[in-house]
Amino acid sequence: MSEEPLPDGRKEDLPFADATLWVSRIMSMIAPGLLGLWLDDRFGTRYLALVGLVLGLTYAVAQFVQMSRKAFRKSVKRRSAGAPPEKRDAP
Repeated sequence: MSEEPLPDGRKEDLPFADATLWVSRIMSMIAPGLLGLWLDDRFGTRYLALVGLVLGLTYAVAQFVQMSRKAFRKSVKRRSAGAPPEKRDAP
């Protein structure tokens, strides 16, 4: 979840902001493949959709690595500050 500080300095979960972020990430992974399909149809080629899908997958992996690093750094920072681990709700 997003824990961006509000203008008055408070931290609050912003579910709409999280949803918007995830939709934009998903679309940025799918859009290159869809663009490749459209270009294949327009120019009569067969490889642009594959190129677009590979670019989208590469972007997705890069985003996953970036998010993982950010979460790891946040976890390390919390531990070094002596904060207790975050509680997770049971599924």
